[in-house]
Amino acid sequence: MTELGERIRSMRMLRKLKVSDVSSSVNESVMSVSLYERGKRTPEPNVLKDIARTLNTTTGFLLGSVDAKRTCSFPTAYKGGEETTHTIEKEMLDLTEEDKKQVLDFIGYIKSR
Repeated sequence: MTELGERIRSMRMLRKLKVSDVSSSVNESVMSVSLYERGKRTPEPNVLKDIARTLNTTTGFLLGSVDAKRTCSFPTAYKGGEETTHTIEKEMLDLTEEDKKQVLDFIGYIKSR
């Protein structure tokens, strides 16, 4: 297994996703994603970018040039005593660019208080 494959697999497992979840998210076959994880095939750059986005990480981390996974988990709700967590980026994926800027501005405001 290559470092890229190991990192794709470890991030997928960390996110509790199945290979089929990743494959459908990036419009690749289950077999292709499996081959990426086993280091038998290397994804095209645009596919790698989509995989990184799906796994809430960076292409730099997946390629081994950056060590930070970019996970900023925080509790967002409690349901029946069970803590539910989300990542900031996952929540921001469907926002418009203007909304993302407002969220980042708000975070800056909170940090400056």
